[in-house]
Amino acid sequence: MWVPRTWEEIRGLVDGGEESGVLEFKGDAGSKNANAEMAKDLAAMSVAGGVVTYGIAEDRKTRMAVGVQKLSLAGVAERVQQVVGAHIAPSCHVELIPITEIAGDLEGVLVAVVRASSLAPHMVGERYPCRRGTVTGYLTETEVAQLYERRAAMHASLPPAAAAVELFDPPRTDDGTPDAGGQGQLFEHLGRLRMMFQPIGPSIHPAAPWLADSLRAAYDRAVMALATRHWQPIAIHWLQRWEPWGTELWTTLSRSTSLARSAPGSLAPSSLAGVFAYSHGRLSFQTTRYLHIPGAGGHGEHLCAFEHEVAGAAIAFAAFAGELYSEIESVGRVQALVELAGYDGAIAWACTRAEAVLGIQQYPRAYNHTGDQMSDVSELRQAPEELAARLIDPWLVPFYRDQPRIWTALSSE
Repeated sequence: MWVPRTWEEIRGLVDGGEESGVLEFKGDAGSKNANAEMAKDLAAMSVAGGVVTYGIAEDRKTRMAVGVQKLSLAGVAERVQQVVGAHIAPSCHVELIPITEIAGDLEGVLVAVVRASSLAPHMVGERYPCRRGTVTGYLTETEVAQLYERRAAMHASLPPAAAAVELFDPPRTDDGTPDAGGQGQLFEHLGRLRMMFQPIGPSIHPAAPWLADSLRAAYDRAVMALATRHWQPIAIHWLQRWEPWGTELWTTLSRSTSLARSAPGSLAPSSLAGVFAYSHGRLSFQTTRYLHIPGAGGHGEHLCAFEHEVAGAAIAFAAFAGELYSEIESVGRVQALVELAGYDGAIAWACTRAEAVLGIQQYPRAYNHTGDQMSDVSELRQAPEELAARLIDPWLVPFYRDQPRIWTALSSE
């Protein structure tokens, strides 16, 4: 679905643009008495997606754009959002793009972008509008029933809880005991990082449920973006291979046995990683780390937090989320959640970089942690480390009370 975003593109519409099932011209935004009509036009586009332009006049006979009819942009966007919230049930997401001929102008064209909604059908005044060719009509009873069935199916496509647990469970031998993972010891102690990104408001990916190309493109862009920072979290490579799971879910899984870049062999952790991507916008990441490392010289055993890899994974996941969400134009704000579990009592990786861990009497200790933050998609793309820092810093405080922090170490590697 094409969306005009510049004045040149608006002028291009006037030079030959024609209304269609996904494009409608409105000379103005109407009066407050026309709020119901505005709601009907916007809700109609929610079934298959579409664009309504306010400020482009049309020839009613030919349905062709005939000129720009600039409108005052003051308060119009706020009014449209109020109309959506008050007259459309359930409310659908509308992205509003004010376009002016010269930067700073108070008059111009307002473009309303309505993506195909996973919550369709949307009701206005006890009926369900839809787009039929170049006109707005109403869904039939059969069409309404079909859309309700689609809505239920789309929101019931979460992975079975038992399957999700199995994916991240420690590997087992045939007799059910934990697998040594080729390290000559049992990795019984685990550390888990979970992150989830959830768009604020309803959204659906334009490629749903066929996400493979979009996921691959997001991975490629994230790799390039992180490479320009002179370092690249190993976790980014966990996102390479995607496979469909059901109709609305894609998953990627990876297992590695040596992910700590500078760790000696005895400290190299074994890891499992998995990511779920839902076509209605949610991204769910999880890594499971085997933290059990042997002490030396009879001084016992310690759990190593490998916090540099935790921080790197958080950055990689945020960067990937930003790149994928950049393709979903209805997504502007995102809620990010993090859970760190299984780390209680683990020592900082920084301690193991000394000549001998055992010579340190007081180890900083890790604690379990949960947190959440809000972010804009633009921040996820341009500065994923900033969101990662806000999520992970409370967990890192026991390790890094003084500068330099782990983020400085990562950026200098």
